[in-house]
Amino acid sequence: FLLNDKISLKKYINTNESDFQAAVLDLLVQLLLICVNNS
Repeated sequence: FLLNDKISLKKYINTNESDFQAAVLDLLVQLLLICVNNS
């Protein structure tokens, strides 16, 4: 699963780099909120 994910991520990065960066930022913010809520 992880390997397939990385392969599809590579294709995704090549086609939509800015979209990918925005998605990663969004994910990081969500993770940060989860950490803050759990502390």
